[in-house]
Formats: sequence, C-alpha cells, structure tokens
Amino acid sequence: MPLKKRRLYFFLFLALFLLAIPILVLYTSGWRLDNNLKLVKTGGIYISAPSSGAEIYVNNKLGKITNIIQHDFFEQNLTPGTYFVFVYKDGYWPWSKELQVHEQLVSDAHAFLVPREPKTEEIFKILPIYQSVLTIFSARPSLNANNAELTTETASATTTITRDKVELILSGNTIFAKWLGSADAAPSYFCDEYKQKCAEKIAVFTSSTKIKTFDFYPGRNDVVLIARKNGIYAVELDRRKIQNFALVYAGGDPDFRIGSDGAFYVKDGSTFYRVTL
Repeated sequence: MPLKKRRLYFFLFLALFLLAIPILVLYTSGWRLDNNLKLVKTGGIYISAPSSGAEIYVNNKLGKITNIIQHDFFEQNLTPGTYFVFVYKDGYWPWSKELQVHEQLVSDAHAFLVPREPKTEEIFKILPIYQSVLTIFSARPSLNANNAELTTETASATTTITRDKVELILSGNTIFAKWLGSADAAPSYFCDEYKQKCAEKIAVFTSSTKIKTFDFYPGRNDVVLIARKNGIYAVELDRRKIQNFALVYAGGDPDFRIGSDGAFYVKDGSTFYRVTL
C-alpha cells in the first residue's frame, strides 16, 4: 500500500478515535439522546416483587425472573420518559404500573402479588382453634382474644391502624394513609414524581359501599385489605398510574381478621376459614 494512502488511513482512524472518546465518556457518564435528539442525563427504575418466580417486564421486555435470593430488578441508563412495568407470576393476579423516569433519578415501585385461588381451610367447631377464632371476631379488635397467638389489631370498630411508620385512617368510606416518618424517607407514592414535595397524608381508596373492616396486608405496609359488600380486596397505597386492586375472597357477606401471628381469618356467614395468602 502506498505511503500516502497509509497516512490517509492513519489520520482517518485517528480522527474517528478522537471523535469517539467524548461520545464514550458521555455514554459511560449516563448521557443519551432522547427522541428529539436532545442530549439528556439518564435515570433508572427499581422494581421489587414479593416472591421468587415472578417475571418483571419493562416496556414489554423481560428484565428479570426473580429467584430465592433476588426479588428485585434495577435498570439504569434509561432516557427520561414513561415506562410501563408489568409483573406476572403463574397463579397470581398480575401487577402493573406506569413510572416516570427523570434525569438522575431512580423511580421505584413495589409489586404485590395475590393468589387467584388462595388456599382456604374451613375451621370446624370440633377444632381447638375454633373458640379462639370465634373470640377475635366477636371481641372488639383492640381487645386480646383468649388465645394470645390470635390477638388482633384489625380495625373495624377502631378507625386507625399503624405499621412501619404508615398509619391507615378510615374516615367515612374513605381510607387515607399517613406517613409518620421523616420527610426524606417517605415512600415514593407520598411524593411528586421528582421526589421534591411529599404529602403527609394521601387518599388511598373511596368505597361506594360501607367498609366493614380494614387492615394491612400481611407482611406489607403499602397494601391494605378491605372487607366490603360481598368481597375482600387488596388495594395498594400507591396511586400512581396504575393503582392495583386484587380480589382476595368472594362470598356472601365476608369479614376478616389478621391474627398477631400473621394468619388471615375469614368469617362468611356463620362459617370461619383460614386463608393462606
């Protein structure tokens, strides 16, 4: 190859290399071109799921299948915009959410998955536990049952219940959630999408019929169980688009209590059940 041509190639590749350096620096620093070809700083999404075997999708693309060790998914370097998150597990009601990603911010959400057909066991009168279950339904929720393991704080006669710095308040047929912790530690659903302003109290759910009983979903402080009319439902506190609802139990006139051991008991008519969520 002639020397002149080799020099031409050398300077051409050198120019391309020098041009690529700032592009690589910007890329590794989290800068991207948006749909308008504008250079923007990227953000991220963090999603947690409550169990292994859950499929987490972002914009219809599978991001992760959770396992015993890892129940969460984090994706960074996303251009600002709206992202649709979908979590699915066979045998459970699906969960979805639209999240806004902004520059240099991570948008987070915590999926909840409710079994489509929870395991339901009838508690017969001949069983030793029957009297204890009968007691927690007949006694005021703030009083202890005879069996200490079935002590319940489920709210029906009372109007507030608290768990992990979140207080649920029933006013009329509306449930509110109040954050009791510091403002900088408030969950994302208490705040605006930029996480700059956070409300102390938010409206969670308004029922068209009387709410008979409400309580936190076992193991969660961001999902409320509600007994109304002929069903028991799980409703997430996160009202960002989309707020998720799930049917837990359908019956004639069901009510429920949560024991201090986390067990979920349902009374439908004169029959008691233990339901595994």
